[in-house]
Amino acid sequence: MHILFSCRDVQRNEFGWVDDSLLDKVKNSPSDSGVYFWKDSLGGILYIGKAGKLRNRLRQYLVSSDYKTRFLMEKAADVEWIATSNETEALILENNLIKKHHPPYNIRLKDDKNYPYICVSTGESFPRVFITRKKKNPKHTYFGPFADARAVHHLIEIIHRVFPIRKRNLKLPMKTPQRPCVNYHIGRCWAPCTGKVDTEEYGHLVESILDFLNGKREEILEKISQEMERYSHEMQYEKAARYRDFVYAIRNIQEKQDMEDASGNSDFDVVGVYTSDLKSLRLEMGIDYPDSGREEFLFSQVSVLKIRSGKVIHKASYAMTEELKDISPDQNSEDTQKRILTAFFRDFYWNPQEVPPVIWTGIHGNADPEWEKYFLSSGLGNVRILTMADTEKGGYTFRLGSLAGKNAALSLKERILSERYRNQKLGLLQLQKSLDLKKIPSVIECYDISNFQGKEAVASGVMLKDGMPHKSGYRKYRIRSLDEPNDPGMIYEVISRRMRKFREGIESIPDLMVMDGGITQLRAALRAREEAGISVPIISLAKKEEEIYTEHGEIIQSDPNSPGMLVLRLARDEAHRFGVAYHRNLRMKRNLKSVFESIPGMGEKKIRELQIWLRKKNLDDAFLSGMESEIRKLPGMTSASAETMDAITARIRAMAAQ
Repeated sequence: MHILFSCRDVQRNEFGWVDDSLLDKVKNSPSDSGVYFWKDSLGGILYIGKAGKLRNRLRQYLVSSDYKTRFLMEKAADVEWIATSNETEALILENNLIKKHHPPYNIRLKDDKNYPYICVSTGESFPRVFITRKKKNPKHTYFGPFADARAVHHLIEIIHRVFPIRKRNLKLPMKTPQRPCVNYHIGRCWAPCTGKVDTEEYGHLVESILDFLNGKREEILEKISQEMERYSHEMQYEKAARYRDFVYAIRNIQEKQDMEDASGNSDFDVVGVYTSDLKSLRLEMGIDYPDSGREEFLFSQVSVLKIRSGKVIHKASYAMTEELKDISPDQNSEDTQKRILTAFFRDFYWNPQEVPPVIWTGIHGNADPEWEKYFLSSGLGNVRILTMADTEKGGYTFRLGSLAGKNAALSLKERILSERYRNQKLGLLQLQKSLDLKKIPSVIECYDISNFQGKEAVASGVMLKDGMPHKSGYRKYRIRSLDEPNDPGMIYEVISRRMRKFREGIESIPDLMVMDGGITQLRAALRAREEAGISVPIISLAKKEEEIYTEHGEIIQSDPNSPGMLVLRLARDEAHRFGVAYHRNLRMKRNLKSVFESIPGMGEKKIRELQIWLRKKNLDDAFLSGMESEIRKLPGMTSASAETMDAITARIRAMAAQ
């Protein structure tokens, strides 16, 4: 579904006058290679391009000073993309889509300069492969035009590295054979200029290049393998070795042309499914967010790649209705995916003219026999439904199935992130209204105290920018004035130190400060603010009832899962997590020596090395899972016995669990 943007949606932000919804979409775009589409407010395609990293390329459009780009961005209201496995796929897909849609801005760019072609000079006895911008010779074979000259040069480089075709522009055959150049000696050319290869054998090489440019990788390998075996049986071992190296080079090529079908004339759809729950998605994306009451739901996304005449011409992604997890205990099971596909087929395929003769699905089991019956009984024709079990692993359709699944996963993550951004913006507006703030609280700081009976007392300060954790704004504090339990007193000390930074202009004043606690913590923070003479709104958030205490004496109770409360809970939970981790590390470092002294084989020198090393570490799960190999790299620990290592790692895990 396309969102129509109006002028009132557009506000000044870090990228200038760019619509916030469009900005969010760019921020949520993947870092994969792929093809992107800039669209206008009616959904029309303005421009199609390719990128090695989609997010980086799309962000460049937002800050570009080029007048053509700025003119394009004035009309752009939406952006979509198709992720690919690599840049070569993106190049070929971009070319196919430009030919299909003829976007106006691509056409203008094309008028400025001719797009490059790849020419195989089949009109010559010993053809070359090179880049040209004009189709001069009708006897030659041309591929293109391509929109990205740099990518075409990269493709030519791959061909010259894999296929031992001649590079120099010579008129062959020559009357007097030449001495072979360095390309022959390094196996990059068969040296037709020396007469070492005849036109028939060289012609097999050219056919392989043409097959490669048409995506027929398996056919190339089969032909070359047959030639290798033939020469081996004829005991022409030098030629057999030449073809053996040829096979090895092709099999090790990294850039796969997944966007061109081997047959070149197939019409089919590829449907990929991705399903996950909210908690798993957040862990996978590395984002922290309080529970929102939707953790028990399963989220599903379906991605469709449309292949017509053997080319990928369109990608679409569809969000499926959420369902409770207990319906699907195994969220990625075959039954779950089949149920989602059944619902999708019913809702998506209803126009007979849009239904292809074959639909490939991304599931690895067998197709549901009811699917084909549904299409037939609905008057949609005799449609074959195939799965990954019906195709060769690593083959063309298998790779497309994987690509469709990858795009479904990216679309679902984009959907969750977009929803989160929207909720955060709504939450900030809610906070401004409910707390009667003069401006939207774009920058929020939150403070928490951590101690054990007043010992090793610390405070943590975290920062949210636009409702998102801003890690460079996180601060740790050692409490200096108190060594007994007194949370309000500790809050007073920390906020006084923070206010001093504001007054001296070292740090910027936030839009809102939040204390973890109740009225006593709030009063302590307000006293520190008044003494410093700083103007900044301060509230406190009590965890038990999720109550907000304001400086005007109000107690605000709100839905804990409302967007505004989710922002405050995120700040409070981050401050608590950050503070507890800091406090635990301090206690651990204080007790390091006594912890390791009783371990056999651990002398003072080894303990000191271990202490120095551990003081720089955070005892999180990632560290704990790989610490043994790191410990063995320390001086004196290389030859430590298994019993010693077990004792060390066990005690570190015990400290981390405290």
